[in-house]
Order: sequence, then C-alpha cells, then structure tokens
Amino acid sequence: MKKHLLAIAALAAVSGSVAAQNVTVYGTMDAGIQSSTKANAAGDNQTKMLTGGLAATVWGLRGSEDLGGGLKANFNLEGYFTNNDGAGQIFGGLFGRMAYVGLSGSAGSLQLGKQLDPHFLVGFAATDPRGAKETNSGLITWLTGNHVNVGTPTSASQTIASNGTVTTGNNTTSLSNIFLGNAVAYYNSFNGLNVGAAYALGGVAGANSQNSSTSLGANYSVAGLTVAGGWSQDNGNNADTNRMKAERWSIGAAYQVTGDVKVKANYMEATQKNASGVEYVKNEVFGVGVEYKPNAANLITVAYYDGKNKHGSDDTSKTWLVSEEYSLSKRTTLYGLVASNKGGSGFSYAASMLNTVANSTNTVFQLGVAHRF
Repeated sequence: MKKHLLAIAALAAVSGSVAAQNVTVYGTMDAGIQSSTKANAAGDNQTKMLTGGLAATVWGLRGSEDLGGGLKANFNLEGYFTNNDGAGQIFGGLFGRMAYVGLSGSAGSLQLGKQLDPHFLVGFAATDPRGAKETNSGLITWLTGNHVNVGTPTSASQTIASNGTVTTGNNTTSLSNIFLGNAVAYYNSFNGLNVGAAYALGGVAGANSQNSSTSLGANYSVAGLTVAGGWSQDNGNNADTNRMKAERWSIGAAYQVTGDVKVKANYMEATQKNASGVEYVKNEVFGVGVEYKPNAANLITVAYYDGKNKHGSDDTSKTWLVSEEYSLSKRTTLYGLVASNKGGSGFSYAASMLNTVANSTNTVFQLGVAHRF
C-alpha cells in the first residue's frame, strides 16, 4: 500500500491528477560476484561485481484505470540501471526498456510505445532451458544470435557481436532484439493459447519498411505440456549498407514430468543479409535442460546450449551449466551458478554466452542475491 501511495503522490506532482487510477512502483535489485577463468584471449582470469545475474536490475511504474464495461486503460514505464555504480538512463533513456500505453478487455490487449518483443516474450522465453534468466541463458543466445541491432548501455543505435565487438547499428526500433520502440502490439489468450504480434514503425520518409521490425509469437499449454514458437524480422536503413536485414524463427517445448521435474528444449535459427540480399550469418542454436524443485524454496537447473554459425569455419560455442536458486521469501532469492563455455577456433558470430572466448574453454562462477519490490 505504501508504494502505491508514493507512486500516486509522485505522479500527482507531475500531472496534477491520478484520480481513479491504480499505480504501482516496482523493481528488482540484483547484485553478485562473478569469477571467470580465461576471461579473454590472453587467458587472464577475472573477478567482478555482477549487476543482474538472475534478473535485470530495473525500476518502473505501472498502472491501470477501469473505464467500465470490462475495458481498462493501462501504462507501463520501466528503466534499467546498474546497481554496482548506480548509473541509470541507459538502454535508451530514463524508461529505456518500456514506455507504452494501451487498452485491454475481452477482445485482448492493444499497446503502443516501447515494449517487449512478442516473439521473445510469448514464443521463446517459456521453453528456454534456464527460463530466460539475465545471464547464461537463452536470453543471451537470443541477443548474440543476431549481432545486428543488439543495443549497448550507451546507445540504442550500436550493436554488439557475440564476441563483444561493438559496431554501428542499422535499426533503431529494435533494442537488444528484446525491446521494440515505435511499436504497436496486440496480445490475447484463448483456452490455453497465448498469442502476440507487433509492428515497429521505421519512421523513414519515403520508405516505410526501412528501420521497421515485425514480431509474432505464440504458445499453447495443456496437461503439463507447453509448445511455443515465433518469427521476427528487423529491417535496416540505408545509413548502413553492410547490414540490412535480420530474421529469426524459433520453436520449443516444455513438459512437467512430475510435480518437481520439468524438461525444456528449444531451437532458434537467426540469419542476417547484407544490402545485396546475400546471407552472411546463419546461427543455429539448440538448448535443452532440466529443472528440479526438491522443495518449495529450491530450484536446481542443469542446461546445455549449442550454437553454430554455418557461414563460419568452426564458428561454434558450447555451454554446460548448473544453477541453484534459493528463495528466502517471495521477494528475495539467493543464487549460484557454475558454467563452462567453449568457443571454436573460428568463434566470432556464433550465438553464445558473453563469456565465450575463441579457441578456449573457460569456467564462470556466480554468487548473488536478487530482491524484488
């Protein structure tokens, strides 16, 4: 109740009125220590403060207003910050992750503004072996699967390859291939079927398709089985003639074997074409894992990810990991992880974990705590 009142007071100071509106302040603080062997090409070890090992460190405001007749107005503002140094207003600004408004009712939900990519949210995350955690999960192979359009903390118009090389981007509507700006999205659910679709307007005069993004995702659950899949595409603009189109599709499944054991597997294919329409990157990523919940407080995950760029020579990555999450409460979780990452001799653009180094095998250790408010 207190955070609701504080949020209302803060918004009232700005807008002068929040009558009949339910507003919530929310967020996550996630910090830990990460130690890596052979963290670079020179084979050096590294120990550092980790921001967001399990979940992104964010804060936000969300709210809704009952318009009557089952119709609601909704909004969501969300920003990312790094709790190791307190830096904020990154990934595109104060609310660089989400900033949308929309309407929802029996016919579904319509949202306008910056928001999550439906392919990732609906069609991929549910069957990721590690549940799309902030590090060492399918979230990272998703980011590095298409190195074009992957935003960095300093600019939404920059990209980062799976090997960490930063280059100039060519699509400013898609940030990290996770968030879509300038987007119109629709979501609905029908008897276990969840669907989502979005189109991000490019805003280029005389060329509507340039700088635009399209995303489709769906999942269906019945009797302990969930199947999911989707397709998405980012179009470049003529400011960058080297990278013009990034496209991906995915399919996956999860099955609750027993009350405490769940198995998950998914496959993603991500391609990139240059201005001439020639494909120069084709990433294939397969992930499989098992979740074991021995009691209400513990979640143990064992997972394996295999990535390959078919246009490269031994441009591959392989990751084994074991993670433990222990819930101290509904809001606070302790976590630990051990992962082994192997990069092929030609590792460059293969979808991978960010700690992967070419022609090397390294080990990553994490210990941290995440608190949600």
